[in-house]
Amino acid sequence: MTDIANPKPPHLHLVGCGATAPVAPGDAPAGFDAPAGLDSPEASTGWVDAAPFRAMAHRLMAETGWHWRVLALATDVPAGTMRALLGLGRAARHEHPRIRRSDALSLWERDAGYLLARAARPELARTTRICLRVLIARGHTVRTISTMTALPVHLVIELASGRRRHCTAMTTWRCRAAMQSHAEKLRAGQARRRRDAAQPALMTAPEGPDQASIAPAPARAA
Repeated sequence: MTDIANPKPPHLHLVGCGATAPVAPGDAPAGFDAPAGLDSPEASTGWVDAAPFRAMAHRLMAETGWHWRVLALATDVPAGTMRALLGLGRAARHEHPRIRRSDALSLWERDAGYLLARAARPELARTTRICLRVLIARGHTVRTISTMTALPVHLVIELASGRRRHCTAMTTWRCRAAMQSHAEKLRAGQARRRRDAAQPALMTAPEGPDQASIAPAPARAA
């Protein structure tokens, strides 16, 4: 089970699982200079140094208090890239010196104020409803999903049933993050079973013949 909601910093007020503070979006993260190559025309489809964006990812995570999967969805950065930038899980054991320029721009153009405002934005709940129904169909209870997403049980029920047709972007991100986590665990389990099936069966020495089968046959009467 994955808890998508990290503890929230005290300045956030959450309603419907989205921040309601009207924070104006920023053009670029304060305190950061433009990384080399980010504005280079040659790098339009290329790669840039990951180091400054690791710092940005850590800063955004600290300022928002969000789970890394939610942060990845909010910034439009692939989950694997965000995990690598934050040095989480298996990514912590491997060095990732460069990231795609498009992902770097996604981080560069968003600050915590922009993300908090975007999180509170209402939207249609279609994606959220699909995620919740898939999770339920795959064996998760409503209470389990509530824990995974930090959404109230009644909200999970209303969204999954279709009675609630709108939600905040944060609610959508949390449900998508829970779905991603479920899918990743499912793939990991399938890969583990394939590895186990590929291992050669333990060979045991065949048992010797039964003692009675090697006893000399009784001599025939003359």
